[in-house]
Amino acid sequence: MSNRNNHLLLLIGIFLSLAAGMDNLKAQESPTSALDKYFKLVSMEPSMAKMLFMEGATVTTITYNQSEQPIARNLSVAGFLSDLQAVDSGYSIKMEPVVLLNREHKSTTRIFCSVYARFAEDGSTDTLLSRSMQSFTFVEFENQWKITSISIQNEHPSIPIPSKLWPQDLTYDLFKGQSPAPAAEVSAYDPNKVYTAKEVDEPPVYTGSEKEFRKKLSTWGVDDANMEGRTPFTVLIEEDGSAKLDYVNDLSGPQIEKAKSMVESMSLWYPAIVDKASVKCRLIFYINE
Repeated sequence: MSNRNNHLLLLIGIFLSLAAGMDNLKAQESPTSALDKYFKLVSMEPSMAKMLFMEGATVTTITYNQSEQPIARNLSVAGFLSDLQAVDSGYSIKMEPVVLLNREHKSTTRIFCSVYARFAEDGSTDTLLSRSMQSFTFVEFENQWKITSISIQNEHPSIPIPSKLWPQDLTYDLFKGQSPAPAAEVSAYDPNKVYTAKEVDEPPVYTGSEKEFRKKLSTWGVDDANMEGRTPFTVLIEEDGSAKLDYVNDLSGPQIEKAKSMVESMSLWYPAIVDKASVKCRLIFYINE
């Protein structure tokens, strides 16, 4: 074989090795690195963040009115990014995650995080600082981690974000304009494991006010304490803080409808914590007969 052919085969071999290496790099992208890319894009050029979402992905935002009542909006990705783009036209945006609670299982990952945001008005010294809790669901698609859903809930006026999700030293650094230390990833876990409130380090906490929570229970004839004449049922608080009606086998049809309406009216919860990571937790409630 001629030297020219040998040289050509060598170049082909190098090209194939490089191509394989690039594929491996894509496959090695982690959900947390995809999340980091998301925050960088929404801070610099929100419209470019569209490439990080799966088709049909949704975004839910929860804010509070002057009466501290939650206002929920369900948005398409285009609508959400359009809102950010409108803000970006008048403000310089910077968003950074503070503490991540990360759960992975095969090709699905959920990340629950506290988020610091700074909005600096262009041509002015006015700056708005905000804190929120955000949950992300990622799926692995064609060797990349894509977002399928985001839930964003601003900090409730009467209930500050817990210190475990907003450490004082990080708060100090962030308000000085410094970046927080990178969060450590949590190893894979059993996604089918469901804890009781007694088994966790920190039980779930409702993010609304205590008064709002009690009013919500009373509206549907529900209590979180066992009382005579009431029937038990359970609510599952997921790792991302969302609530889902769970065990209802002892309830009648009308009771199930009331329990379902109560759960659907709830805002996000702060999820249960075990070993500094979010977990599923089952809560017991009781409903009037």
